[in-house]
Amino acid sequence: MGQTILRGVSVLIGLLMVIMGITWVVDPATAAGQLGMPLLEGAGLSTQVGDLTAFFLSIGVMTLLGIWLRREERWGCVTRCRAVSSRRC
Repeated sequence: MGQTILRGVSVLIGLLMVIMGITWVVDPATAAGQLGMPLLEGAGLSTQVGDLTAFFLSIGVMTLLGIWLRREERWGCVTRCRAVSSRRC
């Protein structure tokens, strides 16, 4: 029951992030207004739209991909890599 609730909340967060990323592509002025930031002009606009689109889309896609795959064994790889790197110090 608890994991179902956590997955549901995670899906909601992932979807909101993807929607925010798409909003940056479709209507940057609205997206900037939702975050309470000014929409820059010139080269700053390109950087702002590109960076924030990549940020929100990557977080959203990776969150949804993690929920869909449900692979806990990936943490074992991280733990082994940390153990190996700590022995070398």
